Amino acid sequence: MFIEHDKRILSKAISVTAVINTVMTAGSVAVRFLVKDTSSVTPDMLNDAYWTYQIFFSVLQIFVTAFTFWCAWRQLDHYRKLVPVDDYTEMAKLQEEVMPDEISNLSSYSIRQLLEVWAFILIGVRIVYDIFTITYRRFVAGLSSQVDITNVGELQTFSAIYNGSHSFKYIGMLIALVLGILITGVFLNDKYLKIAAVVLTVLFIISATLVQIQTYTIFDHEIAIVWSSVIFHLLQTVGLLALGIYLKRVYRGV
Repeated sequence: MFIEHDKRILSKAISVTAVINTVMTAGSVAVRFLVKDTSSVTPDMLNDAYWTYQIFFSVLQIFVTAFTFWCAWRQLDHYRKLVPVDDYTEMAKLQEEVMPDEISNLSSYSIRQLLEVWAFILIGVRIVYDIFTITYRRFVAGLSSQVDITNVGELQTFSAIYNGSHSFKYIGMLIALVLGILITGVFLNDKYLKIAAVVLTVLFIISATLVQIQTYTIFDHEIAIVWSSVIFHLLQTVGLLALGIYLKRVYRGV
């Protein structure tokens, strides 16, 4: 069976998640500026105050995202229960014959599958990402404890290792997001989403392997820009919002 064309369950869930990610990212950036120790040469993630807030934002983000997809699931399940399971196929045929322009481009079952995919990515993989971030922080903390920050040579070595390894913590989550876009494109047979997935993959590979970390001074704060990190954060905020808007405008009932 299909749902009505104006029931934008999947695109709404993705868009709301993008807004959640944007708010949490903005909060994290604000806290970084507020608690940053300008006298420290170690990465911000080793700042205990900043790290505490970072954990808080991450946990809150996961719970709010989970609630968003739970609501989306409940809404879709409500519409599916309006028709007996045994009548789904016949209802779908009837809907396609009688009201082809008033139903969703995807069946309710396909929409449910995509909800499951995106829920797993934005909640399950996000949890794995946060766990690996904690592990990575331990690695950086252990490495920094072995470095004499007054020794320029050792400090440069530490910076080189940190800069070279920083991109790895984003790989899992970014690949999951790209796969989500690709799978959505496959379900909808949308060439633009498929191309976008390929382009994002190439950009991340280039940023992680060829583009060096760059440092800028903003409001007396020295900020190190890791471009793979920039791509990841843009994808989980602006990228997801653009995807949600695109699905809403191009496809019925998605």
